Amino acid sequence: MAIASEYDVTHKCGHTQKHDLSSLPAGDRQGRASWLATTDCTSCFITKKKRANTRQRNKQRDGEVQAALEDAERDGLPPLAGTAKQTDWAVRIRHDLLRDAYDQLVAGGGMTEADYTTAILEPARLVGRAGWWIDNRHTEVADLVEILADSGQAAEAVTNENPF
Repeated sequence: MAIASEYDVTHKCGHTQKHDLSSLPAGDRQGRASWLATTDCTSCFITKKKRANTRQRNKQRDGEVQAALEDAERDGLPPLAGTAKQTDWAVRIRHDLLRDAYDQLVAGGGMTEADYTTAILEPARLVGRAGWWIDNRHTEVADLVEILADSGQAAEAVTNENPF
């Protein structure tokens, strides 16, 4: 009688899955099938791994948002307006853009801290819409001074209602 090469294994999660063990030596197949029964099926394994990765990623993002909010408060930056998802993302974007600008412009030696405050931080304090930061997330540091100087936020504050 030939040793089976395919096994229907009921996994610990309760699902039954067919496993082709023909690539293993005949003497190792039953042992592998028994071991597979102590594991989750492929679908449950992948689902659990995705959930664990999502939890880890969310925990990391929460820490990044908290650090960005602390830095924003220290720098006098306003809370951002938008949905919760937008504001969490935009706070991290704003933090990264401003940190990169500081690193390149001030730490790199091309600008004083006072000039950085005047050219970058003060205009950034006027931008309170999360969508603006999201829309400009790919801005190069060299262009940040220009786009902050003409952020369009003053124009958005103007009403379109006819006063007459």
